[in-house]
Amino acid sequence: MLTLDLCAVSVIVRTLELLDRRSAFSAQGCLAWQLSAELSAVSTPRWVRPLFGSSGIHAVLIARFAAACGILVPGLTLSVPCVVIVAATSLLMNLRMPLGQDGSDQMNVVILLPASIAMMCNDELAKSAALFFIAAQASLAYSTSGVAKLMSSVWRSGDALPQVLSTSAYGNARASRVLRTHPAVAAVACWSVMLFETFFPLCLLAGPRGVLCVLAAGVAFHASCAAVMGLNCFFWSFVATYPAIVFTSTRWLNLTAP
Repeated sequence: MLTLDLCAVSVIVRTLELLDRRSAFSAQGCLAWQLSAELSAVSTPRWVRPLFGSSGIHAVLIARFAAACGILVPGLTLSVPCVVIVAATSLLMNLRMPLGQDGSDQMNVVILLPASIAMMCNDELAKSAALFFIAAQASLAYSTSGVAKLMSSVWRSGDALPQVLSTSAYGNARASRVLRTHPAVAAVACWSVMLFETFFPLCLLAGPRGVLCVLAAGVAFHASCAAVMGLNCFFWSFVATYPAIVFTSTRWLNLTAP
């Protein structure tokens, strides 16, 4: 399943980033378990807590990385356990990091949970249902993000992207300077993002050429975000939903064809 392969790449990239910053999980780090536990809105089961210390979370990340690599091995007989392990460890990371995760982490879980269930069922209907669910969740994610931006006067004015690109987290001084120098370009960029995201679900009804054009625009959008803003995992996690969107669009058109 191409969706799982692309999701696995996202998990690998994200896990390597966390392993590179594993000192943050130490008792003195900004992601220390004592601090995260205070910020968590969910009560953590007692049996899970040993995994959330510095050495425990390191082991979880290593297992997650190895299992994600296993998903990419063609013909591997342990592919189902690998998917289940990646899904389980991703859920553990959600508990362990109530802060510090982003939309790519959430989208990975959205992909991995139904994919795990479908693969354990080993049934074509379950696999189709998983792909429908992933496509619907991706469409909802894009649309709600677009509507939220449309409700913001900062986005509508064209000031949002120059401001975002001037931050320390997602900043790019050169890109920010270009957009501030050319406010018309900034406005076009902001409105392009808002309209693309808001009306993204319509691609499911756009036919084969239409859906491919929209998804090509999505690939370009996420690639530019990765290059300019460093959102590397977003590219892989959201593009991972595109095969499911093509599948869903094709099935829908087949069902509604005269």
